Amino acid sequence: MHFSRTLRTLLSRCCWIVALLLVVAGGPAHAAGLTASGSQLFYETSANPLHPPAMGDQLGFAVATGDFDGDGADDLAIGLRSDDTPIGPIADVGQVQIRWGAAGTGLQAQGATVKYLWQGGTSSVDDPEAGDHFGESLAAGDFDHDGFDDLAIGIPGEDVGTISNAGAVEVRYGAANRGAALETRRQLFHENTTGMPDNSGIDDEFGHALATGDFDADTFDDLVIGVPLETANATTDGGRVFVLYGTPSGLDVARVQTFEDGVETPDHFGEALAAADFDNDGRSDLAVGAPGYASGAGLVHILYDLPGLPSTLTFSNHDSFWQQNLPDSSEPGDHFSAALAAGNFDGDDFADLAVGVPDEDVDLTPSIHAQDAGAVHVLFGSAVGLATGRNQFWTANSTAVPGEAEAGDRFGFTLAAGDFNNDGFDELVIAVPFEENFRGPEEGDVVVLPSSQTGPDGAGARTWNLEVPGILGDMNPGDHLGWSLAVGDFDHNGADDLTIGIPNDGNIGGVLALYGTLANPIFSDGFESGSTLAWSAHWP
Repeated sequence: MHFSRTLRTLLSRCCWIVALLLVVAGGPAHAAGLTASGSQLFYETSANPLHPPAMGDQLGFAVATGDFDGDGADDLAIGLRSDDTPIGPIADVGQVQIRWGAAGTGLQAQGATVKYLWQGGTSSVDDPEAGDHFGESLAAGDFDHDGFDDLAIGIPGEDVGTISNAGAVEVRYGAANRGAALETRRQLFHENTTGMPDNSGIDDEFGHALATGDFDADTFDDLVIGVPLETANATTDGGRVFVLYGTPSGLDVARVQTFEDGVETPDHFGEALAAADFDNDGRSDLAVGAPGYASGAGLVHILYDLPGLPSTLTFSNHDSFWQQNLPDSSEPGDHFSAALAAGNFDGDDFADLAVGVPDEDVDLTPSIHAQDAGAVHVLFGSAVGLATGRNQFWTANSTAVPGEAEAGDRFGFTLAAGDFNNDGFDELVIAVPFEENFRGPEEGDVVVLPSSQTGPDGAGARTWNLEVPGILGDMNPGDHLGWSLAVGDFDHNGADDLTIGIPNDGNIGGVLALYGTLANPIFSDGFESGSTLAWSAHWP
């Protein structure tokens, strides 16, 4: 009896040790980092009488993260593209909701005080107007290098004078005082701003896409503004991109740059943007999507600086990729580069790029195709920038990826990257907002692929939606979960967290927040030697 009990105890402890070693080795217990434990679902409440919840507000149409109050924990900005203001009333003005993060806690809970941004107020630089869609796009960066992240807010439906839907971008500056943060310092930019090398046009939608990066390595973040419906090279919807550089006083137009791709087709150059250092020269590079290229086949341009010269981006030093030079064929309507996300998927010194092809047809059999099922390419960085020597191609039918390719899913509609288990490898997040899972079409799904030295891997991949046990809410047709994605460390524990926009949840909108977990939490306190790879124990 004593032997049997001792044996059972020994076996139990051995199993515990095996499980422990699997965790330390990066086994399935922490394959993708994210957990349903502590997840949050945000939506509108009646706490702000100026912006009560209403049908069609589209909370979660855009999301972005930044440390706007400088406390070390990232905060969350949520765009409500079609929010109406009761003052007037004015339809589809838009607003932005700010939820503050806190170390050890995460984002403030539903019902707590939330900061609301809109175009009015005492520091207003522009009046709200019907159809402005304030908050349709968002991006964060520290443009004045004061230690507080700032927020760029796209207003693509903004009228400039009598020019309808010309578009604009409002920039809000961070501060330690949450009352002043993103409130008292504001700027407004559009194509008629003095010093801009262009003029506003009808339906340009300046601010349709936004991104940030430090392109001149001066420690001040810079802002990229996509205008994909701009008439460029005498081509309607050819598209253009503007780059505004940061200074001690914030963004200005003194060194503004503009780029277009020079191809005389409606390329929609600038519809998607991503910035990262793909060649590890200490300066951000810029990826610009042109999904309308070649009758919608799509193309992505990578803009680098000129080596040895004062660093600014240049089109004379750029690469272009499309599916003809990747492991797939290019067809009209694929819309390669409609979504972009930069991350370090293989843990080396070079940033990598994920490229969404949401309208890619996927072969189910030699004669049956899932139309617009969607796909994602991954390009890896190197000393010469992004290259085709190493690349990956993902669909919902790829090995170990949960689910299956189905017509109209649009796998890769939105992309993100984040290190959710703090193991040095970014995971790849792939949104499938038109996926049908439970009750009807277009409910949405998000797939997370773990990564290692070889890049993203289907092994250990999993999907996230409101039906996962431990997550509040439930899925319904037309929710479009995954329409937007953003990554930040809201609880300041070293592991990235993920937010997922659900702009049509309940016909009002919502945002799901999932928290990352440390890859080796048992040893994260420096137990024994302080190394997460070394441990000892005494038994009995």
